[in-house]
Amino acid sequence: LDGHGDTACKEVRFRVAEHEDTTYWRKALVYCQILQKDLDGANLGLALLREQGAVEEDPVFFALADSLTGLRDLDPNLSPATALHLAMFQSTGRPLPVEAIDQASPGLLVLLVRASGNSLEERTKAAERAVRLGLVKPDDLAGLYLAHQFDASQRANAISSAEHLSGPERRALFYQAARAQDVPAARAELLNAALSDARKDGSYGVMAQVLEPMVAEIPLQAELAWFAESAGRVLYAAGRFEQASAWVTLARQESLLDSQAATAVESLWPYSRLAGAPAAAWQGDLATWAETQSGLTPEQVGARELLLRTVFEGLGESDPLLWSDLVGAESKDQRSTVQPDAALVYALSEASQSGRLGETVLLSLLALGEPGPAGANPLVLRAVLSALMRVNLTHEARLLAIEAAVADGI
Repeated sequence: LDGHGDTACKEVRFRVAEHEDTTYWRKALVYCQILQKDLDGANLGLALLREQGAVEEDPVFFALADSLTGLRDLDPNLSPATALHLAMFQSTGRPLPVEAIDQASPGLLVLLVRASGNSLEERTKAAERAVRLGLVKPDDLAGLYLAHQFDASQRANAISSAEHLSGPERRALFYQAARAQDVPAARAELLNAALSDARKDGSYGVMAQVLEPMVAEIPLQAELAWFAESAGRVLYAAGRFEQASAWVTLARQESLLDSQAATAVESLWPYSRLAGAPAAAWQGDLATWAETQSGLTPEQVGARELLLRTVFEGLGESDPLLWSDLVGAESKDQRSTVQPDAALVYALSEASQSGRLGETVLLSLLALGEPGPAGANPLVLRAVLSALMRVNLTHEARLLAIEAAVADGI
């Protein structure tokens, strides 16, 4: 999948000698022979595999092999499923299938990011999901954002121009405009607009990662205190706790003169707590914080209180808010979240109490499931955070808690 065919084929030739009766290695050898333009060897290997009835087991492989050896055209409806299929499909030079990027396998996503036969929009969309899943680096997505074409007027008026765009193209314009801006205040304005926009369309987690290097470069100045909320949230999510706390301190100093700075102190208080700052970082508690939340329904406020109370407890943090105050509160995904087997949660607790680090990490991943901390049941999230804290993965536990808070819109 990484495009290192020569290195892979050395491994294939070694393995096929050890496991000559294993179909997989023999199919991989055929592909390697195709790569090395040994078509006679490839056709002989295909003939032997056909005689043994391998076509019924893997018709996609044979269709791809026949296309690469020139025996027949490739079926446009073919759906590659395995890593070997994807590598072979890429060798045909055809655009990779993109009908279901949101459901694409990790291997297909990685290939789509660099698939020159696919459109820039398709590659960028795949890269955004790949960054979200940790499959490629944010810099890879940033490179694709830079490849989008905009005229000088669009970049100079990015905030208004973005209103006429959508999806990856819209985010690419924000990125290019911010990157081209040298004046700190002007760059901060563009970053703030990009992050606010991303919170509305559900792409905040990705944009925060891509924009984080630029956010980290914004100078800590009193006249930029209005940027504290956006800067602090991004830096907390990136694990830059010390730098994020500096923005909170600046906002607190300017809060009497700047209403945006005062709002930033209130908004960042949960993240400050999740990062390990003393409870006195803001004069209030969870119930007080909830009273500052405007524009939300009581149900939304209750759900966020529930999440924060849960992760505070998982991290060993206390709060005066009583569980009785949360009766009726329900997280946004709680109704649809599948509860893990109780034995799994008990196993996680036992492994962490015994200090078995690797087992604790693996069981944590199983308990969180595919949605991760963003979609985990609050009680499961609390169990995972507590377990990680027991095995001294404190920083990682705090980052997971912050990820859950960011995903919840806090």
